[in-house]
Amino acid sequence: MMNTVNLLQQWIVDYEDGKASMCFPSSATGNLFQPKGFLSVSDKAFDASTYAGLRLTFTTATANTTITVAVSTLDEHSGQVRTAHASFTIASSSQHAINLAWGDFDVPTSNRAYWRFVTQVSVHWNGAAQLTDAELCPAFGLAATCDVRGRSIQIGDTAEYDITVSNCLGKAACVRACQTYYGWESMNAQIKPQTFCLQPGERTVVHVTVPMHDRIVPGGRERTTIRFVADGDSDTAVQIELFTMRTMPHPYIVHTAEGWSDVASRIAAYPKFHAEVADWHQLADDWTPKPTAEGEAYCYPTQVENNLMACAYLYAVTADNSYADKIAQFLLFFADEKRGYPARLRGCHQSFVQEGHFFQHLAIAYDVVLSAGILDDSQQSRINHCLRLYIGMVDDCIASGGISNWVVSELTSALFAALVLQDWSMVDRFVYGTCGTIEQFRYGTLNDGWWHECSIGYNTWVSSEFLMTAQALLPFGEDLAHRKFALPHNMSVSASYACEADSVGTPATWVCLKWGGNVHETIGFKALFDAPLKFIDWRGVMFGVNDSDEKKIDTTHWNPTYDLAYRFYGDPEYIPVMERFDNPDPVFGIPELPSYAEALHARAIIDGRTPESSPARLSGRNAYSDNIGLAMLRSQTPGREQREQIQATLHYGSHGGAHGHFDITDLLSIMRYGRSLFNPEANWWGYDKFMYKWHVQASLTKNMVNVDDKMQLPADSRRTLFYSGKALQAAAIDTACEWAYAPYLGMDYGDCGGIQERLAKNHMSFPVQSSLAYAQISGTTEPIRQQRVMAVTDDYIVVFDAVSGDMPHQYETTWQLKGLRGITPLREGKLIDTGHTAQYTDNPASDGQVITDCQWYQAEGTTRASFENTFDPNWLASEKTCIRSSYNEPGVLHTDVYTAWPLHNVQVTGQTASYYGWAADNSGYNIPLRWQVDVDGETQAHGAFDGWILGRDNIHIDLTGASSITLRCTQGDVTAENGAPVRTPDSIFWGKAELVTADGQHLALADIAHTATNIAPGYGPGKDYKGGRVTIQGEEFPNAIPASPIDHDKEGILTWQIDGLNAVSLEACIGVDAIPGDESQNRMFYAVRATKPTPSARFITVIEPYEATRCIRNVQASSAQEVTVTLAGGRSQTISLVDDEEKPAVCLIERSADGTVLRKETSLNQ
Repeated sequence: MMNTVNLLQQWIVDYEDGKASMCFPSSATGNLFQPKGFLSVSDKAFDASTYAGLRLTFTTATANTTITVAVSTLDEHSGQVRTAHASFTIASSSQHAINLAWGDFDVPTSNRAYWRFVTQVSVHWNGAAQLTDAELCPAFGLAATCDVRGRSIQIGDTAEYDITVSNCLGKAACVRACQTYYGWESMNAQIKPQTFCLQPGERTVVHVTVPMHDRIVPGGRERTTIRFVADGDSDTAVQIELFTMRTMPHPYIVHTAEGWSDVASRIAAYPKFHAEVADWHQLADDWTPKPTAEGEAYCYPTQVENNLMACAYLYAVTADNSYADKIAQFLLFFADEKRGYPARLRGCHQSFVQEGHFFQHLAIAYDVVLSAGILDDSQQSRINHCLRLYIGMVDDCIASGGISNWVVSELTSALFAALVLQDWSMVDRFVYGTCGTIEQFRYGTLNDGWWHECSIGYNTWVSSEFLMTAQALLPFGEDLAHRKFALPHNMSVSASYACEADSVGTPATWVCLKWGGNVHETIGFKALFDAPLKFIDWRGVMFGVNDSDEKKIDTTHWNPTYDLAYRFYGDPEYIPVMERFDNPDPVFGIPELPSYAEALHARAIIDGRTPESSPARLSGRNAYSDNIGLAMLRSQTPGREQREQIQATLHYGSHGGAHGHFDITDLLSIMRYGRSLFNPEANWWGYDKFMYKWHVQASLTKNMVNVDDKMQLPADSRRTLFYSGKALQAAAIDTACEWAYAPYLGMDYGDCGGIQERLAKNHMSFPVQSSLAYAQISGTTEPIRQQRVMAVTDDYIVVFDAVSGDMPHQYETTWQLKGLRGITPLREGKLIDTGHTAQYTDNPASDGQVITDCQWYQAEGTTRASFENTFDPNWLASEKTCIRSSYNEPGVLHTDVYTAWPLHNVQVTGQTASYYGWAADNSGYNIPLRWQVDVDGETQAHGAFDGWILGRDNIHIDLTGASSITLRCTQGDVTAENGAPVRTPDSIFWGKAELVTADGQHLALADIAHTATNIAPGYGPGKDYKGGRVTIQGEEFPNAIPASPIDHDKEGILTWQIDGLNAVSLEACIGVDAIPGDESQNRMFYAVRATKPTPSARFITVIEPYEATRCIRNVQASSAQEVTVTLAGGRSQTISLVDDEEKPAVCLIERSADGTVLRKETSLNQ
């Protein structure tokens, strides 16, 4: 129970004329914040988040005294001071006691966490007045708290509650306690004592008992309201609600006992479920629970949840006590008071979002094992204590007004914990309370049914969380699955004040606004499952959006998707998706699916409609969704299988918050033959590395028009055309966005200090510019209008781009494709090689620095850039190198990119900044190294840095009169995300290593005899450790010398005797070859830019993806709005753009070789 804080006596007070400032007496030493589990505490601020507000006492000598109160708090993430204000006027002159609630300040009332770190309270007034008292008050009248407000009991038992009542009135009071009745209650509470007196600040405990009777069924509960009134004055009253439940037999979160019996029967009868059950056995049978991790801040690696869940499911379907014993042993280790969760407050080794699903699985396993009866009351009490600690942490965490998949994960786990404890007061809070399940769904779901983070992965994740919540509540008579919820009409996703944009404190680039308009007033959980259907292809695969690669909608071990949705909704449209599941789920899977036609017929009859045939949503139609911002076109060539049709998607709409990419008008995806050319995570570096926010999400990694090598800032956009035809499909997106350099070196997570600490943590050296602020954008332009019109024909894609601003800018189209085979000028065209640069740009603010090994060209006329993308049959192995292109059919997909306009342009190709490793394992090419050069036994130069795509030390040493040189190198190792040690890959080279002689010769050290100690030889000089070129920071070194030590605990040493060579100097460099092996399938950056900066520019690009033989023979633009494509056999197609800002249109005219018009189609007809 909190105490009233007298600010004038307990805080540091500073008076000025008309002002009093009261500062929290903080410690002068120590950190601003200290971790406590996944939350923070501070000894430099006061936690007032559970207080009611301020009580201020004034004496005023004049009428109409205006008073302004400012409360300063610390932002937990940035450490910045923020200030909330409240103002009021006192009409009369006398003494006044003012109760100022937190709700009177300019902060959303949903954001209770705002008041967690109060540092100062300042009071300003005009006129003759005096502040005589100032208090932080737990309540303005009586306060009542109860540690546990929800209990479950059997018939004939009595639930007992202890309520602490405190007197916050500032005067003595006599208190009466009573039960209030709405009118349909069935249980009378016994209250002792019913009357009592309290001095100011005094508290007492009131004992309440509630009996259980047989008219309440198992899982049924009743709300009992206890009210406390001081001195008969209702203004002082406080009431508290108690929830008493009749005990529900375990289990029930995933299934009841009856439900698990059905699962066991399904497994026995249907072999298609056996593979998944075999996986359970593999996880469970050889697993032995162990005590919590030694010497770690967390209890267990997250992955142990898989073993625990496998045991839970196997016990639920077999009743084999060996699995129950493992669950019980794990939970008791976890609940150990000294080594377990109570001591560490961190269950898993990852972030709070993973802690969410870790605790979900822990609660499910506990729910199952409680039915085994092997845990005694004392053991259950220890486990229950852990769950209540976690529930309290989540309750505090989600009180910020934030809406995200993290919060959904956390609150779902807290809800499951409350359910297994049968504490309905906390169930009610996490489902119906502030930022609970329903508010997360209402405020976090866009009007078109997509989750606001606008990613297929997160959409699938949260839809599963919501539906599992519905499943868990069903045994208690709550059916959320079929409820409709009113959607809000504001723009911001998270809580905001005065209808402004997001006021939770996220960076400016984390835009969480709902763009795209509204169509629906209400929405239900089903919408999350319906939204992706029209974008899924015939294989059940959807292209990546924002932070996701391609995803196949499938089941996972513990997260049901469309199988559970089908059980709730019976929608025939889910059947084509479920038919394509690779891993049928025995827990919720349907043993025998009806055909789509049969289900559609049955649903029509149930709905009272006349049955009619209709194509399934996976049938290949075009589709758009304006809130998430996807306009997908599919060619409609008659007689072609769906795998042969072209699918292309433009991106626009809502940004997606922290997971949004900066790519309005981006050609997000091209798919054909079951193969994907690119996705937003094609150069993934993981969340932890600075490249995530600085480059991966930024615009130079996208297929769009870029401006000044900067990043497009989020803004609203419009779909101005969407046409579905026969030979022609078309869509257009229009927007006006500012551009700026991406947040410098990514995002400040606040977890490791400043910019140098982030670089060190990532093991990635970088030449930091002190003039650029860490994690801040810079160089913002005026709004740039961008229009992209895309046409999809039977054989190719045409993209018309128009961009314009008030000032001259460098505009360029950028493309990200694998397997560059060359650039060819067509017919009268020209292509002139103008040179090589190690980096795309040397602008210190631009993330284009990490695009390396760049070749530049001057082009005239039409050019064709040809790419050949080979898809590995084992795509998962490819993903493990962060190539991240998933669910592709094996084989080759050729792609030709024709630049038809402008007729004169500059082109460049470069190595995309890809991470050749698995980001979470930190197994890629970011290498700590130390080097030293000795001459005749004396150290002449040394250095250390973390080499990756960038990072190189250049060395020049005088060798006049020297007889020997020794090159030394030490290679460091790193740790994975889970703290496991990781041996870094062989990759260090002495790049340029030459002796310069007195007569000016340059002798490569690689060609001179030498000795090597502890050196991994690899493929020898000039080859990297996988047999490819050696490039260091974008420059190739044909005579590079391998330098990685065999034993990383010792130096790798290379020694040359140089007597008689007449050497006068050593020219060398050292660094990491971060692009290993065969480069023929590397993803390449390909850009086409206007020859000079201009206020506006136009581009025409034609893209043909094909499997074996190209159809296009020539491409010729007659203007910036018309292009003619000549096809095999002599046919030609002219695609022209009717350039209307409000409603552009596209026209296709096809002619035979002799000029006869064969067909004509225009989007103007639709």
